[in-house]
Amino acid sequence: PAVLRGLFATPVLRPRHIVFEFKPGFFPIADAEGALWRPLRSAGYALRDVTGAPFAPNAPEDNVWAELI
Repeated sequence: PAVLRGLFATPVLRPRHIVFEFKPGFFPIADAEGALWRPLRSAGYALRDVTGAPFAPNAPEDNVWAELI
């Protein structure tokens, strides 16, 4: 969460794409909603899996692609 706050501190310089690994077994999905998904969506990102489909907790390869829309 602190990393995301720093990332969004300057809205002009936001990356268009962010890819990161999400391990549901290490980070409960309820925590992820408030700490990861909501801040990314609020900042204008669409969450996808590596195939481009909308992200779901059982995504292929446990990867999340956040694309600025």
